[in-house]
Amino acid sequence: MSCVPSTNRVLRALATTLLLALLVPAAAHPQSRRDNLTTIQNLVPNSAVGFISLPSIATVQATLEMMHAELEEGGDPPQLLESVADQLGADPDAIDTQRPLAVAFAFHEPGGPPVPTAIVPVLREDPVFDLESSPFSAVRETDQGYVAISVLPDYAAGESFVALDAERLHDDLLLSLDLKTVFSLYGPWIQFYIANMMAEMEKEEQDPAAAELTRAGVDWLGRFMESAQRLDLGLALQSSGFSLKSTLHTRADGEPLIPVREPERIFDLARCLPKSYSAVSIVGADMHSLADLANMVNMANLSKPDETIPQELRETMLQLADSVAELQRFTAGPMISAVEMEQGGIESIQILLSEEAAAFIDVFERFLDSLEPLEAFGLTIEKQDPTSLEGTPVHNYRLGFDPEWIKVRREPDNDFPIRNLGEIKARLFGAETAALRLAVVDDVIVTVMHQDEAVMGEVLRRLRNGGGQVPENLRSLSSAHPVAPWLAADVDLRALIVPILEALIVEEVLDDPTAYRAFVEGGPVPLAISGSLQDGVYRGELRSNLRALADFMDAMKELDAEAKERRARQEEGYREG
Repeated sequence: MSCVPSTNRVLRALATTLLLALLVPAAAHPQSRRDNLTTIQNLVPNSAVGFISLPSIATVQATLEMMHAELEEGGDPPQLLESVADQLGADPDAIDTQRPLAVAFAFHEPGGPPVPTAIVPVLREDPVFDLESSPFSAVRETDQGYVAISVLPDYAAGESFVALDAERLHDDLLLSLDLKTVFSLYGPWIQFYIANMMAEMEKEEQDPAAAELTRAGVDWLGRFMESAQRLDLGLALQSSGFSLKSTLHTRADGEPLIPVREPERIFDLARCLPKSYSAVSIVGADMHSLADLANMVNMANLSKPDETIPQELRETMLQLADSVAELQRFTAGPMISAVEMEQGGIESIQILLSEEAAAFIDVFERFLDSLEPLEAFGLTIEKQDPTSLEGTPVHNYRLGFDPEWIKVRREPDNDFPIRNLGEIKARLFGAETAALRLAVVDDVIVTVMHQDEAVMGEVLRRLRNGGGQVPENLRSLSSAHPVAPWLAADVDLRALIVPILEALIVEEVLDDPTAYRAFVEGGPVPLAISGSLQDGVYRGELRSNLRALADFMDAMKELDAEAKERRARQEEGYREG
């Protein structure tokens, strides 16, 4: 049995812990959380480069005990209070377990290890610390019920880089890094290591695309080290799940690490979506450089031997690099994407901003022409006559895929009974082939994949008339980051995955559909990401419901177990036959 707990066990333990953490009684101490954090901030050493704050010893202990129980570990869980008291040479009864505590790190000597300073809440004015039995050497008491105990011989506080402002008051776990100082101390060593690594790579034979990708990554890292000033992370526990927030401060006068184009128009474009979707995303960042890198990765991967892809197909796809790169000029800019699985098949919408929008249709048709060699592998492309919707020319295409080298069969050598290819396409596309429609309105490109042309018509109507309401699952993202959004996404993982499973698996002939039904019938599994850029400050947030995520992964595990059992029965039947 592996000693490493599975991911879903860890998630379930965290989910249970979140619920318990909300029940931990609030501190009886008269100070508010704001006052506590202000006192902690005033005790951080001026030379600190790292900082982490925990909600309280009681909350962390509850977390450890619940994780220990959920993960079914043997023995007793770690005792945080005893550990902290032992490290500090303190009387455990003198430490307040209900208020926040923190640890800061500084570099006493250039190139040396980080030196800690503990900032601990105490219950009495004269706590006893046995410094002779502790690695800590300096004590500073305050009248606010906190003590700073430090290894630094020249400890001084009051003017550190740490900023515990109102924006971070609701975060239970706080972490800060003074990146400017860290990179000034260790930047030359990092650059020396990278230079040696690149020199070694030059001596070896390497795929040109992979080498270019490495050089681009090194270049971006250099710009990051030059621009980054401070990184703040915060984890907030809520009854509905958790929120992980990050704030990266960079030089306001420097080149943006992730440039944002026309941010004021991003959420206006979101108003053109006809409804809320299971998966919707906003990319406000200029992704051209990242798109180029992604193309390099694809080319590098296609250059490697892969038995699952015929050699002729790999060679053909490698020849398409130029046409793909030309198309990426349009698809790497600010865009809105939405996907939903409907009874009539996949409904997919992309709305893109591009200064070269007028040339998009010609470029796209040249791209389709370049795909002609793939017809030998089952790709079919049919260009249909243009139509008009809402006074806008709409270009129509039919896309099909019938590869002879993929055998999708309802036979016993599959882990699950799989529908034939025709059934799958009918469920995914709503017909034998997928319907793709393109339209251009001024500097906006609209692409829609759906059998019903009314979907494209509604998007164009909203685009010309100023749009409607921002879809419900994007409103919280727009209110959280109203300016310069560079990324936002809201996804219901179950709603996105289940329809695809239903299109592939024949439930009626499953030996035992229990696990399959549990996976299909479960509740929503929300996952939301948002980020913005303003005055050199990048803000990001990840939100989810850990309990729902743990249940979802449990169901996936059960589904996988059922597939393995089916495969084992089939193999046993083959041996007996």
